[in-house]
Amino acid sequence: MSPKKSLPSTIGSILAIIQSAFDDLFAFIFKRVRDAGKVERKPSGDPDSIKERAIDAAQKSAEFFGEMGESFYEKYEDIKSRKRAKGRKGKRERS
Repeated sequence: MSPKKSLPSTIGSILAIIQSAFDDLFAFIFKRVRDAGKVERKPSGDPDSIKERAIDAAQKSAEFFGEMGESFYEKYEDIKSRKRAKGRKGKRERS
């Protein structure tokens, strides 16, 4: 039988699960936004019309923010991995 977790440990675990879910959700959203910005489309009318320029600007913005978000999460994961590796290395040296 395992000992019961304390209330602070339980709350901390729940918060970590929530943060992980939000990380996954935002990574998914950024990828979808980036992909939407890369969709090739043919102008449906005058390419210099306000509507076509607005659609073009929206696509370029979507691609920009999608790439930015993916870059953020890639770097974030890299930093977390390095911290974990550094933490394990420090524990081995203390033993």
